[in-house]
Amino acid sequence: MRTAIPLLALAGLATLPAAADARLITYGSSLKATPTIVEAHQADTAFWPVSATGGRAIRAPATGQILAIRLKGTALERSPGRAPLNQVHFQHLVPQGHGRMLVVQTSGAFAVPIGGPRGTISTFRPENLCVRKGDVVDFNDEGGWDPPFYQDGAPFRVFAKVGGARVARYIANNATNNGATLEPTARSGEELLMALVLGTGRQQGTACQNFNRGTG
Repeated sequence: MRTAIPLLALAGLATLPAAADARLITYGSSLKATPTIVEAHQADTAFWPVSATGGRAIRAPATGQILAIRLKGTALERSPGRAPLNQVHFQHLVPQGHGRMLVVQTSGAFAVPIGGPRGTISTFRPENLCVRKGDVVDFNDEGGWDPPFYQDGAPFRVFAKVGGARVARYIANNATNNGATLEPTARSGEELLMALVLGTGRQQGTACQNFNRGTG
């Protein structure tokens, strides 16, 4: 199980006023599909989209800051009275070629709702999660192995069966922290139900403007 790793130390947290060059771009999953696929793994697991249907972007279409993340689905309580480890993080990944990803930043911890309707959509707002054009954001759970209650790890139903979509996943105990290189496997016909809101220009805070200029 992984200890939460904060974002890189970035100074200046205030968001600057919007300007003419500022845009808000939503990309990733359309969130239209119903979450029917459960992923549960004993060790820390990072998931990110490899391909999507309908021409939707899966990598950051511009340089900026991830202002909001919308996740469809919930964690599942499979042992009555014993909640699963529903703590997750979101990470900034930089492609390294041949499907490999370098973890550059990790958000603080967020709690995915446990139980409830399949169509539940949660919005998370990470602090200073920056991306450059072409980078990737992942969904990273902490495994949640808790025998005998969660022998396979915490179950997350935030995936859907979608033709043409592919999801990468990398599973390794305490090996998805900042600076780690992830060498994933990919599963076809599966979509991670995660949409991202990207702010560009002055929609970014000072910290991400500096980071994306290479001065943070």
